[in-house]
Amino acid sequence: MSAIERRVVEVVDRLLLEQAHAYAVAQNFVAVPRLEARPRHAPPWPREDASQRLMQLCGSILRRADGDLRQTDLFHDGAQTATLNELKEALVEHRTQAAGSALQRLRALTSDVQAIDDYGQLLSELVAPRTSPAECSRELELRIAPLARRYLGPRARAYLWPLWSDLAMALSGMGFDPETPHVHASYAHAQAEQWDAAATCVEREPGWPRHAALVARLAEARARQGREDRARRLWAQLCWDHPGAAADVLAHAPGDPVAARLWSKFIGADAELSVGDFPAWLLLGDSFQAHLVPAECAPDSAEGRAYAALHRLVTSGGAIGERIALHALRPDLLRLYLAAKTLGRV
Repeated sequence: MSAIERRVVEVVDRLLLEQAHAYAVAQNFVAVPRLEARPRHAPPWPREDASQRLMQLCGSILRRADGDLRQTDLFHDGAQTATLNELKEALVEHRTQAAGSALQRLRALTSDVQAIDDYGQLLSELVAPRTSPAECSRELELRIAPLARRYLGPRARAYLWPLWSDLAMALSGMGFDPETPHVHASYAHAQAEQWDAAATCVEREPGWPRHAALVARLAEARARQGREDRARRLWAQLCWDHPGAAADVLAHAPGDPVAARLWSKFIGADAELSVGDFPAWLLLGDSFQAHLVPAECAPDSAEGRAYAALHRLVTSGGAIGERIALHALRPDLLRLYLAAKTLGRV
C-alpha cells in the first residue's frame, strides 16, 4: 500500500470513529483518555493529523457522565433503547411493577405515542381485572396477541403463555359452541402449546367429530405430539366429513409439513379432484400414508371406498385385480396411480 493509500485509509477510519464518538456522546457517554495506551516514553504529539486522532479515539474508553459504569463499545445502546429493553424484559416476565416504572421513563424518552399506548395495553392486560372468559378470549385473540407479536417478537410466546393458560383454566368445563369455536379450553391450551391438555379437552367434548374446528384442533395436537398416525387419520376425517372447512386448515396442516406441501400440489393439479380425494392423493405422494391411514379408516362413501380401493392397490404392489377394482370405481385415480408408479413414487 502506498503512502497516499495509507493516508486515505487513516482519514476514513478517523471519520468513521468520529461519527461513532459523536453518537456515543449524544447517548450520555463521555470519552476518557486512556493514557496507558501511549508508549511510556512517547513524546507529546506535535500536531493533530489523521493518524494521531485515530490513536486518540482508539486509546479512549467511554463512561457514563452520571456514573462510574465503564463501557468500551462505542455503539452502546442509548437510554431510550436500554429502557425499552428493560420494559420488554419486564413484560415478558410479568413483572408488572418494573414494567410500569420502565414505561413511565420511556414516555420521557420517545415521541412515539402509539408505541407507548400499545405497551400500556400489554401492561394493562397483566394488571386489569379479568373479564368474562368469552370476552377475555376475544381480547387475547384480536388485540393482545397481535400486539405482543409486534412488539415482543420471538419472546411474545413467553408473555402470552401464562395468559392463555389462565384462560384455559377459566374455560374449563364450558361446552363447545360452534358459533364461537375459539371460546373453548382446547383452543386456549393449544395457544399455550399445551398439546396433551388440548387433546384431552377435545376428546372430552361430546360429539366432537361433528365439529370441524375440534377435529382440526385435535389433529394439530396429535401432530405436535409426534402422533403422526393419529394426526393423518384426523386430517383424512376432516376431508371426508368436513370438506368445506378442510381447505383453510390443510393449507398449513400445522405440525405436518408433508401434508401441507402435498396439499399445495393437490390444489394445483390438473386433475379434477374434490377435497375428499386428498387422502387418496397422500397415498400417491407419501409412502408412509398407507401405514398411517389404513383402508378400514375410510368411511362408507364414494370417496371413502375409492380411498380403500387405492390403498389395496398400493399395498398390493399394483396387482391386476386391484387395478380392475379401482378402475371400476375411479378411473382417474387409477391413471394417477399409474403415472406415479412410472415415476417410482409408489
